[in-house]
Amino acid sequence: MSLIFMFEDLWRRRDATASHCGGGRVGVDKSRGVKYSFNMGLLDEYTALPAWYGGDVVVRTNVLEARIKAVGAKYAAECSFASDGSSTSAIEFDVSDAVSGRWESAEKLGAARKWKFDLDYEGSDSEAHLKLGDGRFGGVKYLRSVTKALSLGADAFWLAEQSSVGFAARYADKRSVATAQLASVGLVFLTYTKVLVPKVRRNNNEQVMLANEFMWNWHTRKAHVSVGFDLVDGETRGRFRVDSAGTASTFYERHVSATCSSWATGDFNIPNRNFKCGVGITAQAM
Repeated sequence: MSLIFMFEDLWRRRDATASHCGGGRVGVDKSRGVKYSFNMGLLDEYTALPAWYGGDVVVRTNVLEARIKAVGAKYAAECSFASDGSSTSAIEFDVSDAVSGRWESAEKLGAARKWKFDLDYEGSDSEAHLKLGDGRFGGVKYLRSVTKALSLGADAFWLAEQSSVGFAARYADKRSVATAQLASVGLVFLTYTKVLVPKVRRNNNEQVMLANEFMWNWHTRKAHVSVGFDLVDGETRGRFRVDSAGTASTFYERHVSATCSSWATGDFNIPNRNFKCGVGITAQAM
């Protein structure tokens, strides 16, 4: 985990859109085995998402989960309860056009509840973020535009007895974003993302993005490098990432029709010979 949380992880970001139509999703999840879920609109703002987890060939489970979502004009809330005793809850809200917040909590049977709170401010030429969590964790960040393309900022975090202060710079134009971050604990973090193919070309929704990350630990004299790409071509989307530790991750999704799509994902740890994969189908009623 980067000590300076300047940007969200490109490879874990998924578009979150509220849907009140009925639909089902069945597949093999790489972390929990066989999974089936179904979403059903209850009212204008509420959606029910029951799910069942069947485990894998090693660990057999039979877990039922009930999840409810509520989406309003300035808020979105979600809570879930599972038959194994675990529960989660989350709420996003807008205080104003510039200020928004998010609260998350999760609890497992026999373990303490974990929580996290985020408060974000995004102005015309500056932004600020506050993060708080269990275990005496906290962090603040401030970023301000110096020119139209260049932004400078600073952030700090504390976790139990450890703390750090960092400085960062970001350069962004229409087709690329470059960042540089330096933390007082001895970490240097560089990223570069570039759009190789424009999103719209000849009336076709096509886009190719390339991302690079570099992290250097001054104390251990170790470096970590990762390279990946994101390809969108019409109804198909593919992602691939590989790093210097010998791990690779892939994601592939294809929309068969307007209401049905198939997907496949995989994680490969070559040095440890650990491989995880998953496939599934998502169907939605009109």
